[in-house]
Amino acid sequence: MTLTQQDVVDFLSDLAVEKKLSASSQNQAFNALLFLFKQVLKKDFGEIKGVTRVKRKPCIPIVLSREELS
Repeated sequence: MTLTQQDVVDFLSDLAVEKKLSASSQNQAFNALLFLFKQVLKKDFGEIKGVTRVKRKPCIPIVLSREELS
């Protein structure tokens, strides 16, 4: 079986769209595939284009008023 760049694109996009994983989980999967290609298979990973990326949710700090603290 041959693993192609399109397989990688499809897998990473599936994580975002179908599995609804977080951005950090998708990034971890991408880095695991990058390690597999470079270190194990000794192949050039190349540039991966067309992956649907998970949008990070903005981190909005919760601020309490002085009245809420009392």
